[in-house]
Amino acid sequence: MPESNRELNRRDLLGVSALALSGLAVACAPGNPGNNDDPAVGEDSASQDLSDAWSATPESLFRNFVRVRADLNGGVSPWWWSGVYVAVTPDENPRVLFAAEGCETKRVERLDENRYEIWSKVMTVFKDPETGEILNGKEYHNPFTGEMNQVEPNVIGSHMILEPDEQGRITERPAAGGDPEALDLSWVRSGDKLLMVGSRDYPEERPIPLAEYGTTVVSVPALNDPGPSRVEAVFSSVYLAPWQRFLAMPEQAGHAVWHAVGRKTHGFHELTPAYLAEAERYIPDVLAWAD
Repeated sequence: MPESNRELNRRDLLGVSALALSGLAVACAPGNPGNNDDPAVGEDSASQDLSDAWSATPESLFRNFVRVRADLNGGVSPWWWSGVYVAVTPDENPRVLFAAEGCETKRVERLDENRYEIWSKVMTVFKDPETGEILNGKEYHNPFTGEMNQVEPNVIGSHMILEPDEQGRITERPAAGGDPEALDLSWVRSGDKLLMVGSRDYPEERPIPLAEYGTTVVSVPALNDPGPSRVEAVFSSVYLAPWQRFLAMPEQAGHAVWHAVGRKTHGFHELTPAYLAEAERYIPDVLAWAD
């Protein structure tokens, strides 16, 4: 495989696993987060180093992992996305029930040389797929049950510790206690871009089906520039899950597929005004992280 296009497995990278998936779902609606003419994946990085220096040691790989996932200086890193919520059932073609818009905000605090505490919280809002209207608190006619359901946003969060283990693999564990788990990822190089392809494992006792797969794209020169405290990125993600609780149809055969594309933004000011209004209502604690 040419030098600029090759796959790097975990053995090639000292066993260090990849970027944890950022989140799910987002909107097909009008209004895009402002990008301030900023390249999403760091094309204008001061460095044009196309080598694999970013992964030369476990320490550099871990530092770059955190720079992609968040901001070493502790600033907020909102990962915004837009996508669809699709119903997959045995008897008909997949059906888009909602457009969706979401943001997973991450913030890290350095505990010591190779250990970070990371907070993450995500809110997804569901939208009318035709008009883009946010449906939080509104009545929705469920096409499977014929009932009217009140739409609710999806809000989840986590508080984890990130650190390498003795084999150099990046692990995360709940800050409240628990066993560390190595993050799972393969790395694919394409020209001056690095694709971090990951999946998230779920215990078998969780609802079935439940799976998540995603790809994060970053600039190799940006990774090789040690100066910035954060690295820009774009991503896509797909999530398979049981029906949202507000749909009130646990007996309905099938499952939901969330599909999303998005990017790491520089702050809440780059999110859509409509989404921010919902964030002020449902997750004001997260917006306070930027204070």
